[in-house]
Amino acid sequence: MVETDSGYHNDLIIDQFTKQAIPFTHNAAHSAEYAIKRLVTLSNVSKKDTVLDVACGSGLVSCELAGVVHHVTGIDITPAMIEQANLLRQQKNLSVYP
Repeated sequence: MVETDSGYHNDLIIDQFTKQAIPFTHNAAHSAEYAIKRLVTLSNVSKKDTVLDVACGSGLVSCELAGVVHHVTGIDITPAMIEQANLLRQQKNLSVYP
């Protein structure tokens, strides 16, 4: 029964965030450059760090961290969010490791 509930929950998350992927990415409240830069500064990361961004959404934080850390990996349950993250990665000309 737990698997069914978990699967249903995941399906709901994917459904809702698929609908919100593009608006979420372009929402000024989520993409406020100052706030994201401040978050990166407060995290105190450096070129020697490797970062895993769980529930990365559209990659706003992951892409900002990519300019500071050795390597960053963003994961998200919603394929549409990952698609937006990949578009942002391309726009920022960030490389991908195979």
